[in-house]
Amino acid sequence: IKMAISITSQNVQDNVLYKDASYIGLTHAEIDDSYVIGFGDEKLKVLYVNPEGRYKQVFMKVMA
Repeated sequence: IKMAISITSQNVQDNVLYKDASYIGLTHAEIDDSYVIGFGDEKLKVLYVNPEGRYKQVFMKVMA
C-alpha cells in the first residue's frame, strides 16, 4: 500500500474512535481496520478508516 503517514495532532484524539491513534495516513488503497502497516522499524495497527473525501484517512497506533 502506498500511504503518506505522519504523527497525529492532539485535537484529533478527542474523538473516541481515534483515542489511541499516534499516526494518521492518507491513501487511495482499499484498507480496513484488520490491516497492520509496516512503517520503518514499527508495525502500525489500523484503528479506524474514514473513507469520506478524495483520500481515505487511516488512523493507526504502534503495536507493542
